[in-house]
Amino acid sequence: MLEPIPEDFQKESGTFFQSCMMCDCKLQDHPQGYFIEKAIKKYPEFDSTQELFAYAICYSCAHKMHQKLSVESRAKVKAFMMQCLTNNNIPKDLQRCSLTGDLASEMKEYQIQVFCMGDKMVPNHGPMLIGEIAIEEIAGLLSDKSWEELDNFTDTFFGLPPAFRKAIKDRDYIII
Repeated sequence: MLEPIPEDFQKESGTFFQSCMMCDCKLQDHPQGYFIEKAIKKYPEFDSTQELFAYAICYSCAHKMHQKLSVESRAKVKAFMMQCLTNNNIPKDLQRCSLTGDLASEMKEYQIQVFCMGDKMVPNHGPMLIGEIAIEEIAGLLSDKSWEELDNFTDTFFGLPPAFRKAIKDRDYIII
């Protein structure tokens, strides 16, 4: 059964994404669904958070992008995620890392992702919160070829300020 998309996945303007960042198709009409992903950085000293990037991508484009990663990287990341997801019973509530169980309230950085069909979330595919420790683990599994593809993706689709572009290139964040 499909559920409403959590408000956490709205754009900063308070609206939901309408089109795929790569092909510009209308997401709510895409027959295979779509992903929404955001990266969040917390500033506890100021009691604030900042959205570093947010995007929506249709399943077709996400699949094409995923296929550009090296076979080795895809296999390693899949094995890591399957091991984490099958060895824990962490609720999918965006309060804990879906892979480690670490509390989001204790993290400085994390990423969230959800898979949607139309204007609804597909519950058995998220939402997921990936914390800084898991991001580091996943980043370490990626080959140079995969990093090159991710760098090309971020250069093409994100108008990031130089500091954020550097953070992504320095492997502080990943596109999951």
